[in-house]
Amino acid sequence: MTRLPLALLCLLLSACSTFKPVPTTRFNPTATRAELPHEEAVHPKNSLEWWYLTGHLRDQASGEEFGIEYVFFHFNLKDGRDDYQMVNVAITDPQGQKFNYDYKLGKLPRLLTDSLPVRLREHKAGQVWTFNGQEGKYQFEAALTGKNNVGYALSLSTTPTKPVLLHGGTGYENYGGGVLAGYYSYPRLATTGTLTVAGKTHQVTGDLWYDRQWNCTSIVSKGVGWDWLSIQLDEQPVAEVPQRTEL
Repeated sequence: MTRLPLALLCLLLSACSTFKPVPTTRFNPTATRAELPHEEAVHPKNSLEWWYLTGHLRDQASGEEFGIEYVFFHFNLKDGRDDYQMVNVAITDPQGQKFNYDYKLGKLPRLLTDSLPVRLREHKAGQVWTFNGQEGKYQFEAALTGKNNVGYALSLSTTPTKPVLLHGGTGYENYGGGVLAGYYSYPRLATTGTLTVAGKTHQVTGDLWYDRQWNCTSIVSKGVGWDWLSIQLDEQPVAEVPQRTEL
């Protein structure tokens, strides 16, 4: 039996105990398990991915309730040479029976990078829409543009109160035919900040749902889509009900 020198043995044990494979954030069509925080970052050369927030907020003083949606879409064309981005922002005011919505779609001046924390930006009509953070701790703000959206804006921060939900148990949803899409959620994000509605700024709190998905063009190309809804209860359980649709 060959004996290793003690110093060499200690070195090998140290290397084995500290070595961990680092998942890449680059688009990988053969990946089978989501790895956090790496998946929060932009996936270069990804076909279609998004960072999606939606939920309900309440004025801390008056109790007025509002809904918001905020999402950055990223998709890449020409095998990594061109990046495109679409941003949606919406504010619902049940008291005033108003729904205000804005968006922008366009080619980015440069390729997005896979750095963390994620930092996404969009410019429209002199306004800057932002999304920053990772792993449930996000900061984002936007002011809607256009004559019908004057006086509508949001500036919010989130903190997770429930653990991340890896869909399919691995963070990859199997849509059949060998098609996998990365998918995880933070089902309850405690949210604070300001919401400006019809020119009035409200100090708000509430809960948002966050979806992170990537490799989604492969789903659409197979003629598969989905609709979903989520239910948040005061007692804290959260349910998501997806509905698969053949397109």
